[in-house]
Amino acid sequence: MFNKRILRTGLLAVAVTIAFALFVFQAAKWSTSGQSRVTALEQSTTNNGSCRISGNDASNVQTKIIPQLAFGSFDSGRSNYTTIIEIVNISGTAQTIKADFYNNDGSPLNNVKLSVGDSTIKNGALDPTQVDEGGILIISGGGEASRGVLGWGRITGCAGLSVAAFFELRDGPNHVLVSRSAAAAGDGHMSTFVIPRVRDASAGLDVAFAVVNTSETSATLKAEVKDSSGNTVASKDIVMEPRSQRTGFTTDFFAQLGDGNKRIYQYVKFSSTSPSFGAIALAIQGGMQTNFPVDVVQ
Repeated sequence: MFNKRILRTGLLAVAVTIAFALFVFQAAKWSTSGQSRVTALEQSTTNNGSCRISGNDASNVQTKIIPQLAFGSFDSGRSNYTTIIEIVNISGTAQTIKADFYNNDGSPLNNVKLSVGDSTIKNGALDPTQVDEGGILIISGGGEASRGVLGWGRITGCAGLSVAAFFELRDGPNHVLVSRSAAAAGDGHMSTFVIPRVRDASAGLDVAFAVVNTSETSATLKAEVKDSSGNTVASKDIVMEPRSQRTGFTTDFFAQLGDGNKRIYQYVKFSSTSPSFGAIALAIQGGMQTNFPVDVVQ
């Protein structure tokens, strides 16, 4: 959601934070469950009982997708975004985790400094790293770039990971915290899902979303706006390249929408034959932003 319209609002934070003017394409060598050439983390036992990376056995693997990352400044340095990811190992044993980060065009995220402690993540890939039982791994990046950078991330480990991600927007000159917003880390294997929409044109309220195709093959995602009776009022087919990201505000994304000035309650249904999508949503009005649910349709 990096709609420049909102970024210039001074409460871009919300916009960026939400990171929904999102949407783009392409990236590295990865795939989620059901795809070939998966580097898997299995709950195998080493001498110290830890979980380690091995082969192609994807049993007991947990993958979490963060559909939006925001770094740097989108308003010529007046404010800056930092993204922070906290990974907690609650599996009951030491385990190894891996992380991959991509630009919104799908290329490895190598134009932002990402750090783990005193170490720097190179070419958008965190090498397999052990996290002790009950331990925490912190990944952070951005904040000083002269230009804004958007992207998405994938965290992979054995079952038993808690992943929290959030954006901090700070005043550029003084580094005073302006806003902090969560970015949900969720499933990257959805094929059909729904996002509620509330729209009030007179108040500038709308819902923004970010969608990622996590697979190594292109996929078409059908998006339909439904009214309170379940009727389709707007639709669009989105062809998404491998590992691509797409973002936008609902009102900007669907040219057919003719929103009036009264409050409207709708929902957006996304569907595909490919079970390879991750998504997040936010309702935004001025400086206010609220996380909205993304619900899988069985």
